[in-house]
Amino acid sequence: MSVVAECAAIAERGFAILPTVFSAEFVDRAVADIKRLCPHRSRAGVRHALSLGPVAEVARSPQLIELADKIGGTPVQVWEDREYWGEVNAMLYLRDRVTDDSLRCTLFSKIRHSVDLYAKDYEPRFLDIAKTSSTRKICGWQ
Repeated sequence: MSVVAECAAIAERGFAILPTVFSAEFVDRAVADIKRLCPHRSRAGVRHALSLGPVAEVARSPQLIELADKIGGTPVQVWEDREYWGEVNAMLYLRDRVTDDSLRCTLFSKIRHSVDLYAKDYEPRFLDIAKTSSTRKICGWQ
C-alpha cells in the first residue's frame, strides 16, 4: 500500500492494516516478550500497557513515529482534532439558534467547564465562537 493510500485509509476509517510497517520477526519478538510478562487482563483489557517495556518499544518505534508524522499526528491526536471540531460546530449551532441569553450562557458555561477539564489545548477554537456571539456576551469565556 502506498503512503497516499495508507493515509487515505486512515483518514476514511480511522485505522488501516499495514502489514509492512514491522517485520515478522519484530512482531514475533514483541508478542513473545509481552506474553512472558503475563500482564493482567480485565474486561477492559490490559491496563497501563505502555508501562510494559515491549509495548512502549512498539509505541515509540521509528516506524510508528514516521507513520504518525505522515498522517498528521498519532491516531488519537487525529481523532481528538476531529472530535473537537465537531464540538466547536455544535457550539456554533447553539450560538446561532439559542436566542435566550440566560440559556445560552448556561450552555456555554457548561461547555467551558468541560473544555477546562478535558480539552484545554483546544480552548481557542471554542473561545472564537463565544467571542462572535451576536450579543457580545461571551458567557464566562473571558
